Amino acid sequence: PFAYDALLEAAHLFDETLADPLRAADTYERLARDYPSSRLARRAAGRAAALRAGMGPNGRDAATLARFQEIFSEYSRRPRTESIARMEALLADSPGFAEASRARYWIGTQLLAEGRLDAALVSFREVSSQWSESEWAPRARKAAGDTLLTMGKLDAAEREYRDLVARGGAKWTSTVEEALGRVRAARWQRRVVGAAWIAILMVATGMALATRRATGSWTSAARALIRPPIELWYLLPVVLLFIGAALTEHGAIARAVAWIAGGGLAVTWLSGAALDATGERPPLRRAVAHAAAAATTISALCVIVVIREGLVELLVETLQFGVER
Repeated sequence: PFAYDALLEAAHLFDETLADPLRAADTYERLARDYPSSRLARRAAGRAAALRAGMGPNGRDAATLARFQEIFSEYSRRPRTESIARMEALLADSPGFAEASRARYWIGTQLLAEGRLDAALVSFREVSSQWSESEWAPRARKAAGDTLLTMGKLDAAEREYRDLVARGGAKWTSTVEEALGRVRAARWQRRVVGAAWIAILMVATGMALATRRATGSWTSAARALIRPPIELWYLLPVVLLFIGAALTEHGAIARAVAWIAGGGLAVTWLSGAALDATGERPPLRRAVAHAAAAATTISALCVIVVIREGLVELLVETLQFGVER
């Protein structure tokens, strides 16, 4: 009663441990042939067909497929760069390998994981152009679009996504619609970031001009702005405490807190030094204007940092559902 289970285990050993795709395919096919009514027959037949396709006509690529599977099986125990190099060597030695499109796609995903975006994009485009009819071509187009989106090349990413629908068929429509939504969101975020930078530059310019007017010359204004105000020394330990706490959390959150805290120090310095430049207590109207300008600048900086570090979705989820702990 357990014969087909034993055959499946034997096929798995040939397939995944011994890197012997030919004997694995034979064993899968034996299971499907001898036990056609078993719950494992369809699964075994599908895997056998995949192995036969990977080995090419008459099993010519059996040794190459075994080498291919060995790279996969040992991937978790090797440095990523070494596994990439091994797969590149395999393709160089066997350019006609039946699973070459899959191998090249896998290389692209590993390069992407390493942050080598340009090299990953080259791999994905090679798959979609050289093996345009393979099952990996539409996946490569999607991955190329995602890579371009990460690189900030929004128009190119949109073209890649639309080409995926044109070539990959209707089954990719929902995937592409979601991807195009991310492109639209990225364009909106880019406009928001641009507006935030303009606000920061306007406030900084306004404070510099106000200091110049109060001191009478640019030289005096520069000397006034270089001198740190007293409130800076009050804020500094608070900022360091927040950064230290943030370092115990997610890396992106820590970077965001560090940038915002550093920006807060810069704004405090600039605003405080500009107020001190007159040498007298500022009128209430000017103090309120400085406070509003500082609040505007910090708000703009928060927007820039949250978008730059990719924390928009995390922030929205936190506001909707609360913190996890």
